[in-house]
Amino acid sequence: MKLEWLGDERSTIEAIFLWSNHYAPRYKKPFRITNEVWLSASEIQVVEYLLENEELQLNMAGVARRLGISPSAFTAMAAKLEKMGLVEKYYHEGNRKNLIVLVTAQGRFIYGEYARQLCELWQAPVLDKLSRIPAKYQTLFAEALQGMAGVSAGYRKTVSPRTHLKRKERAE
Repeated sequence: MKLEWLGDERSTIEAIFLWSNHYAPRYKKPFRITNEVWLSASEIQVVEYLLENEELQLNMAGVARRLGISPSAFTAMAAKLEKMGLVEKYYHEGNRKNLIVLVTAQGRFIYGEYARQLCELWQAPVLDKLSRIPAKYQTLFAEALQGMAGVSAGYRKTVSPRTHLKRKERAE
């Protein structure tokens, strides 16, 4: 069956699915950043978003929302990173419920090592190619990926289209 609904975008969607299928099993699996520090992609993304968040001053729920994870998952990862000495939690003065998580000097160092390694890995196969795409098209592509994330998040909440099917009884 030809999947015509994807139209001319089939090869792009296929490449996204290929990347997703390779990335998904590794998302929670720790990898070596330094001899002493191993973090998963989900954990290093928390550090990355916290570094970006310093100017935004989002609380923990706000950072979790940006990452597309539950507040409880973010809290668990922040607690693990805090035990490792990579982040510290602070309260806004006068509001003990509004926690802000900041990256420590050690966390900045670890993120710097990760960024250096990733840049080396991604330079030729990814970054060089993306740099040749005009900014307006990169923005459109990013919007399409965000749309895919939104649809995926909503799709998980819907009923499976096959739940109404009943298995055909076998004739004996």
